[in-house]
Amino acid sequence: MAESLVIINIDQHSATMLIDAASHLNPTRFTGPKGRPLSVIPIDDPRARPTLHPDHGWMIPLSPPVVEELVDNGLEPGEKELESINVAFIVDAL
Repeated sequence: MAESLVIINIDQHSATMLIDAASHLNPTRFTGPKGRPLSVIPIDDPRARPTLHPDHGWMIPLSPPVVEELVDNGLEPGEKELESINVAFIVDAL
C-alpha cells in the first residue's frame, strides 16, 4: 500500500519556528485559527511516520534524517516535499 503524503500549510514565521525546534530538538506545538494543530516531536526512530490524532492534530516525528533535512535545507516560501518522510510543506510568504 502506498503511503499518503501529509501536506502542511504554514506561514513563514511558523516555518522559522519549526526549523528552530528541529535544530534544538524541542517538541513544539503549532496552532492557528483554522486547520488542525501540528506537533513536532524529537524521536530517534527514522521509521516513524506522521500520525493524525483526532483530538491533538498532526504529530510529526523529528527523527535524525528529518532534522538533518530541515536544518540543512530550511523552509522557504513555496512548496517543499521532504525526502526523509512523507510530509510536504506549503510555506506562505508574510
